[in-house]
Amino acid sequence: MSNQNTIAGYYNIPTQTPGIQTEYALLVPATGTYPGTPSPLFQPQIVSGTSYQPGLSLGVPNDIAGSVWDGHKFVVRHTGRIVAASPCDVTFKMYSVPAANIGTVSATGSVTTAAAPGSGDVAMGGPALIADPGSGNYFVEYTLIWDSVSGKLNGFVFAQIANSAYVAPTAITQAAIASVSAMNFLPSVTFETAQVNTWTVDEFVIERQ
Repeated sequence: MSNQNTIAGYYNIPTQTPGIQTEYALLVPATGTYPGTPSPLFQPQIVSGTSYQPGLSLGVPNDIAGSVWDGHKFVVRHTGRIVAASPCDVTFKMYSVPAANIGTVSATGSVTTAAAPGSGDVAMGGPALIADPGSGNYFVEYTLIWDSVSGKLNGFVFAQIANSAYVAPTAITQAAIASVSAMNFLPSVTFETAQVNTWTVDEFVIERQ
């Protein structure tokens, strides 16, 4: 849960229904369903006459960006609940969205029209595929470090997913990120079984360490 080290976050995001057997990014909730959205950054996007929700990325607040993050460890975590058909393998991943892509919907934007992460997002990886975890609560936590000299984001991720065993820490995919403004985190999930599955994020936060 949030604590005195939490500096940004979203809480109790309405349940989302990911596409079947495809990667699905966390989306901005539909208009009128979540306080604070739509916002100047997160507006529904019209593509070929159809309205789509952009990815709900979480970035470092402008008032504390800079030396607080340059060479200092921090945590990005999301917790919540999944309802997964059984058997159904589940995979969580995380991306960093460039500042210019925040709130956009396109093949190279924050998300595509199919709600997958856009090709412009920087992949960070995630815990290994979780085999048939069942339905229940979960957490995925990233411990990260970035510096402005190397421009690299490194760290590790661990998790506990529903009824599955604890997922031990594993290194993330090193991400090339030029500046603090490019660190805007966007989680995704993939359900492997072709049935209706749901994803509810109760907490999505950044914490200083």
